[in-house]
Amino acid sequence: MHLELITFEVAGQRFGLDIMAVREIRAWTPATPLPQVPHYVSGVVNLRGTVLPVIDLAARLGWPATDPTPRHAIIVVQLGGKVMGLMVDAVSDIV
Repeated sequence: MHLELITFEVAGQRFGLDIMAVREIRAWTPATPLPQVPHYVSGVVNLRGTVLPVIDLAARLGWPATDPTPRHAIIVVQLGGKVMGLMVDAVSDIV
């Protein structure tokens, strides 16, 4: 059985994520900030009527927080029964 990964970039580093965990890839849309959340939570976005938390992956990994632009992307993943968005600089390829 082959493992397929989607590759993406965060702060100049390339990462891979099991494609089976990916529900969709969305263009960046501004997140609504929330009070009293960890520093790496950018906020929430509306995903077809569902509130989707967006995680700034750079900040979560201990790097400076991302200043999002329209060139950024949100990878919607389902991990451990939870759905969340991961803000990344760019999505590269499937390997």
